[in-house]
Amino acid sequence: MKNKLRASLALHKKGFRLLKIVHEINRNMLPRTIMEALINAFIPYISIFLSAAVIDYLFEKAYKEAIVTVIVMCVATFAAQMIVAVLQYYNGICRNNLPMDLKGKIREKAMELDYATMDDPEIISMIHNTEKAAQYSGGLAQIMFRYRVLLQYFISAITAIGLTIQLCFSLPLNDDGILNRLAHPLITIVVLVLAWAIGRYVTRKQGEIVNQWENEIAEEHYKVEGGLGYWCYDVLYNISYGQLLRVGGLSDMVLKNTEKYVNANLPCFEKMGKSSRKSSVAEGIETGLFSVAAYFVVLVKVLAGAITIGAFTKFSGALLQLNQAFAKIAWSEASLNRMVENLMKLVDFLELENKMETGSIHIEKRLDNHYEIEFKDVGFCYPGSEEFVLRHVNAKITLKNKLAVVGKNGAGKSTFIKLLCRLYDPTEGVITLNGVDIRKYNYKEYLSLFGVVFQDFHLFNYSIAKNVAASNEYDEEKVIKCLEQAGILEFVNELPKGIDTIIEKTEEDSINLSGGQAQKVSIARALYKDAPFVILDEPTAALDPISEAEIYERFDEMVEDKTSVYISHRMSSCRFCDEILVFDKGQICERGNHEELLALNGLYQSLWTAQAKYYA
Repeated sequence: MKNKLRASLALHKKGFRLLKIVHEINRNMLPRTIMEALINAFIPYISIFLSAAVIDYLFEKAYKEAIVTVIVMCVATFAAQMIVAVLQYYNGICRNNLPMDLKGKIREKAMELDYATMDDPEIISMIHNTEKAAQYSGGLAQIMFRYRVLLQYFISAITAIGLTIQLCFSLPLNDDGILNRLAHPLITIVVLVLAWAIGRYVTRKQGEIVNQWENEIAEEHYKVEGGLGYWCYDVLYNISYGQLLRVGGLSDMVLKNTEKYVNANLPCFEKMGKSSRKSSVAEGIETGLFSVAAYFVVLVKVLAGAITIGAFTKFSGALLQLNQAFAKIAWSEASLNRMVENLMKLVDFLELENKMETGSIHIEKRLDNHYEIEFKDVGFCYPGSEEFVLRHVNAKITLKNKLAVVGKNGAGKSTFIKLLCRLYDPTEGVITLNGVDIRKYNYKEYLSLFGVVFQDFHLFNYSIAKNVAASNEYDEEKVIKCLEQAGILEFVNELPKGIDTIIEKTEEDSINLSGGQAQKVSIARALYKDAPFVILDEPTAALDPISEAEIYERFDEMVEDKTSVYISHRMSSCRFCDEILVFDKGQICERGNHEELLALNGLYQSLWTAQAKYYA
């Protein structure tokens, strides 16, 4: 008994955490659901109490009082049901919106997590599992429904228990006869408890079998749906596979695989039906046994003169409500247990804390953009790895300095930039901004210092203007200026809708940009941010030689009075920079300007010589 109580308390402790999430999404839904449960719980008792009074009035020939009581009963029942209908209407809207609101909350949480936290396969898996758990368990809407039922029948049970106690201790007017002895409180209690215990035993045993089946069915169904989802949504409905399926003649293979998974689902549905039928039989046995016992003890009480004839309907109705309440409470807890456990993935994700700490120091807004960042003996290992990608890195990025970062693939260039932008924190050493450890600054304010074009940049299915501004609201003149600086304004002006042209061919007058065009728009986006630091990670990788030359020619105009960091495999870009850092095996092996590094006859000189034929 104690173990069951502990398990129940542990269940509802988790369940309340889920209800808290619902309340955060919609402040009105939980109070309205509680009110709905309260009114629903008392509606049956309006009829139970007042119909008993009506019968007694009729036996006493008090017809006027009977009519008044019937009117009160009808009005009270109608009013209560109307209130419930209104509550159900608004709660229904909330429940319909809840899945989408929850998805929005999950994505909002994902956006709040820093890069270091999100760059973890377990976290990505947690997000997918969270949404799948919500989909297959009914989600928060079903949690709300189960708790509404649980609260409703808990209140109903408390009320019914009070009436049952009154029934048990309602004594006959005299002590003569077998009926009077049968109406003894102890006999009444024993009969009711025995009938309830036998019924519960049958239901519990069947419930254990059903639960085991349902867990097996859920596991089988999940595997089947996962495979079906892959062949349907990931392959069949994915346009990127369209050419291969048609030209390669793979359509039959895909359709046969989808059919295989559809057929594999049939046994799951057969088991579900069998499970449901057996549950119904067990519930029928329990209800039947307790109903017979209830009518028996109430009839004995009436015949013994312990209660009135009208009270027969009141107490028999209360006992039936009690049995139904116990059954619904058990059903709600059993179903809640499975659903809550599945949805704890959701709670764990939404309560996830960032790995990156945010400091309290505010970034000083300087009109002269006078910021200095320094790496002091910095080393770094990626999470889950003990291998250092960077080691003993010392570098200073000063006001209006144009810095190039070069080296072979895997030398640590991109990792250097990730640390600079504080997408990760150093494993060892420290990075400072104007002499202060960057971890002491407000995290979001520090990120605002950088306008970055990453090598794996992305544009969104919005207008060109919104992509440049990274916002639904934008300064049109500023957008045009940035597009001009990036060397793509002339192309944009030739489009029918100009800067309002939608990127990606999803509607009329939208457009698919080439790699080079998309990269220029991405550069314009970094410029629009107007951040003190501009970081260009392989900005010309997708550009043709002519476009690349345009970018170099506009380089000074693009960065203006800003500090710039330029990562490239192309040595020609280094001629525009004040200082060059040459990375090799996670360390800075050479530094200086273009002429100084060529004179060293080291790694930079060899890289330059290897590419000289492309830019001589």
